[in-house]
Amino acid sequence: MDEASISLRAHHGLCLHFFQGKGYSGAFVENMARKKAMLEENPLVRLTDQADEICRACPNNLCGQCESAEKVRRYDRTVLSLCGLTPVSYTHLTLPTN
Repeated sequence: MDEASISLRAHHGLCLHFFQGKGYSGAFVENMARKKAMLEENPLVRLTDQADEICRACPNNLCGQCESAEKVRRYDRTVLSLCGLTPVSYTHLTLPTN
């Protein structure tokens, strides 16, 4: 992966778009806010269908696997399909400005 890019699950693009400083836990919210700030500086992402930078702090992440793995994969597949992308696509993520 390009060092200037961030690995991101497809559905996390939607999560980031609607992120309002709330989440599963304090650590998760802090990590999400940090990743969102990073993407506002450099929006280059490498789409993945595996655990990503945001998953690292999620309490549902058990040794790199989500407790709701099939549901999460379905979210990713749906977003990728609707956007005409693949898990290895590089794209620029456009985040809303406040």
